[in-house]
Order: sequence, then structure tokens, then C-alpha cells
Amino acid sequence: MHFYSRIIVRSHKERFLQIYAWSICRAPTAVLRLHRSYATQPNRLTAPAADGRRARKPYNFGLYNKRRVAFRVAYIGWDYHGFARQKLTTRTVEERIFDALVETKLIESNFHWSRSARTDTGVSSVGTVVALDVRSRLPVSRGIVPWQTSRHDAINTNVEPIGDQSSHLVAGELPYMIMLNKALPSDIRILAWAPVPATFDARYDCLHRTYKYLFDPSGLDITKMQRAASQFVGVHDFRNFCKFAKGKPLAAYRRAVDLVSVNRLTDIEDPASKSNILSGRLYCVTIRARAFLWHQIRCMMTILFLIGRGLEDESIVGKLLNVDPSLGKPMYGLADETSLILTDCAYSDIAWYDASASSLEPAGNLDNMSQRKSADAWLLSQLRLEERKAALKGFMISSMLETVTHSIDTSLMGRDDYLRDDRKFGGGIGSYTKIMERKRLDPIETRMVIG
Repeated sequence: MHFYSRIIVRSHKERFLQIYAWSICRAPTAVLRLHRSYATQPNRLTAPAADGRRARKPYNFGLYNKRRVAFRVAYIGWDYHGFARQKLTTRTVEERIFDALVETKLIESNFHWSRSARTDTGVSSVGTVVALDVRSRLPVSRGIVPWQTSRHDAINTNVEPIGDQSSHLVAGELPYMIMLNKALPSDIRILAWAPVPATFDARYDCLHRTYKYLFDPSGLDITKMQRAASQFVGVHDFRNFCKFAKGKPLAAYRRAVDLVSVNRLTDIEDPASKSNILSGRLYCVTIRARAFLWHQIRCMMTILFLIGRGLEDESIVGKLLNVDPSLGKPMYGLADETSLILTDCAYSDIAWYDASASSLEPAGNLDNMSQRKSADAWLLSQLRLEERKAALKGFMISSMLETVTHSIDTSLMGRDDYLRDDRKFGGGIGSYTKIMERKRLDPIETRMVIG
């Protein structure tokens, strides 16, 4: 350690002891006893940090109230190991959100977190909803309780019903979106927030979840895919369209699917899709249900792609849904995860607010109104910047692809071989093994017994 650094970190007590150390051996018994008593007392002065700054005092959450809120979260999941927090990695979306909540002093502990979905590695979202108890600067009222209030007491207080749009619920509240978006990485954004009752659970109160899977239609028979997709609608046993989950009862494999459609992206009534530079040449499979099994959508997409390429007949969907308990799931790969997006988690009577809800500010609070408008502009600029970066990357890859295709004789590869993923799905160039002829995993009943 540098000489001057030693001087900085040395406390007043240590300097006192060093200056008078030479006289300790000669000190009278009483003085020595007094000195030892002083030496054992805790240092009453706050020792400066190594960089010269004093250590910060612990944040006093007790000075604030708290309330239960829901946040609508959007993220690009390509660089994350899924949404939910994990023990073996911190590279998750949820971990980044927790970091931002701690940094902004919105949570301390026991914040009763719930999420609407656990997206897998590489999957993105524009509609994930999370719920938790956060710090509030509003006075105690319906749904807003003192910080130390227990969960049980908070639930039993007179809270507002979902959908109560009284201005007092948000007017003058902390700018949650502004605070969190400043602390989050650019590929994670809070799109809206809502006041919710203390009993609200983002998972169990969700009415249905909607996913979209984007794909290039090159080499695919879209009509066949559309007919096959319609067979998924209804209540079915999807054990052949998911990954086995230990501890899940047999009844849980029966799921009700409300919608499966295959459309060109520009045909969808979605302003965001129409503004996308790739929307003219992409197709989209939209799937809606109350809940999904592990990897269910990616398994469904694998079968649809095989049908679209003419490798499987449309009847394969019905055969896999008509489960034979004595047979296990045929072995086949999963469709790419980066094309899958969670687009919506629906709830009953939730009033969502974004950063532009300046009309809800108290009259004359022009500073907050200006702050919100500035935050809107910042959020839009950040999203547009990410869009431009993605468009530039796409242009560069397209240019590289064009150069490669001009220098390679694709006619030697056969029909669309360079566009196909048959190897991943269980085949190869010039050969393909039908799904029903493949090796099967052990039946779920057997695997449940084995554990």
C-alpha cells in the first residue's frame, strides 16, 4: 500500500496509539488500565473508505410506505440464460431486474415477487408481467401501507380493486419506469406499470399467454402448415410436444390451446409488425393458451416445419396428440429459440400506465411533467437506436450472404439444401427418418417412477 494511502485509512485511534506507544511501558498502572480500556472501545468515528469517501449510511426504508405494483417488461433474450433467476448463473433477465430494483432502492427484502412466465434461454418478450411490493412516496391509503406492514396485514387492509383508475393511485408517485430504465441494460425495458391489490399474483391471475414465432417461409408450404396448425387447437395431451419435467403429474400434460394461426407478418393487426423492416418477408405462428409446458411451442414448431418441408404428412400432428401410454415421445430436435417471442400476458381489468401519464400529475407540478416527457423521448431514442443497430447488423449479414451465394454453386447442393435444418430435426442431406419410426424415450409413467 502506498505511504499516503496508509495515512488516509489510518484512524484517529491508531495514530493516538502509535504516538504514545513509547510511554506505555513506563505508564502507571492506572494509566495503563485506562489506555487498555480505551483501546478496546469501538471506534466512534466512521473510517473513510479507501477512495477517501465516507461509507454511506444504510437506507432507511422505514421512512417510506410500500405498495404492490405490476411491471410490464420487454427484453431481447438472446444473450440471457432465460428469464428466471438461477443458482448456477447470474446471466438472467430477472437477475438484472433485481439489480436495478436494489440500485434504485425500490426493494429491501420480502418483496413477494411473482412472474407471469419463465421464458427459456434465448427467448424474448414484449409482454412479461412481474408483480412485487415496492417503495412508495404516497401517504397511507387504499393499497399503500407502512413499510413494516406484514404480508398478512397488507392483504387484509382495504385495498383498491383491479381496474380502479382513481388518479390518487398514481398521481405524485415515484417515477418507477424512469428510475428502472435508467438502471437496466439497453436490452431490458419496463414498458408500463399498474397498481394492483396485495393479493395479485402475476402467474396465477394471468388469463392467457400469447407467443409468436417468426420464420422465413423459403422452401415451406404455408398452406400445409396452416392446416396442420389448426389441429393443435382444443384440449389435448401434449406429452409428445414437450420436455419431461420431474414432479409434474400426468394430468398437467393436458393443455387447452385457444389459438394457433400461421400468417404473413404484415397481415397481423399489429402496428409494431407493420413498421418492421423484415415484416414483408417474414411469417408468424401465433399461439395462445392459458399456460404451456416446457419447450411445448418449440416442439410444435419443429413438427410444423417438417410438414412445411414435405418431410412429414399433416396427419403426424394427430398421431402425436393421440397418445399411447405404452410409448414414449419420439426423439426429435427443437426449433430455434431466438425466433420465439412472448407478446402478451392478459389480465382482467388492470389499468396500465406508462411514463407519459403526465396528466395524472398534481396541478402545477411542471417539473415532473417535463421529466416524464424527457423520459419518453429517452426511451424512444434508446429503442430506435437498438432497432438501427439490429437493422445494420441484418444488412451486413445479408451482404455477406449475397457474396457467399454468388461464389458458391448452390445447384450442386440439391433443392433448398442450404436452407434446411433436417440434420437438427433428425435427418440429413439425402436422408430422413420419419418421426413415428424413430427411437423413443421411456414413457412418462416409467420416468415418473424412476424419478
